[in-house]
Amino acid sequence: MLGPRSGSKTENFSIPDLLPPVIPNFDCKVSYVDTFARSSDRKLVSGGAIRAWLETVKTIEVIVEQTGDGSAVLIGDQQLRYLTGWPDAEAMTGILGDLALEAELDIIKMSEGVRRRCTASHEFVFNYNAEPVEFRDQTIDLAGVLVKRLF
Repeated sequence: MLGPRSGSKTENFSIPDLLPPVIPNFDCKVSYVDTFARSSDRKLVSGGAIRAWLETVKTIEVIVEQTGDGSAVLIGDQQLRYLTGWPDAEAMTGILGDLALEAELDIIKMSEGVRRRCTASHEFVFNYNAEPVEFRDQTIDLAGVLVKRLF
């Protein structure tokens, strides 16, 4: 997945003919970029919204997600997706969750301020919050860490 604005400008700050210019066989052209106040978020069909900016594109690629008024937000296929705007947390969770499911990846929902790292032998779950949090039916103290041996 390519993120928003990753190809909307060249090194000379002009809009390229094809977006992104280095991806072969991907037909998408940015016509313009609309910037707007956060109070003017663009609601998405599948939930969430686009914030701050949204590219208007001309494309023959599959439109996977769009705004309520039909503007393309996520385009492409299982090989390549292009996100044309900046999603809020709900939209980003939905978009990345769908991509992870398509790729048959396991998804672990993490609370705000909780991070997970795995080594060859251990899983570490860090709580960076100022209050305890629940993770997999266990409480992690404030600023605490949960350590689990993987084998």
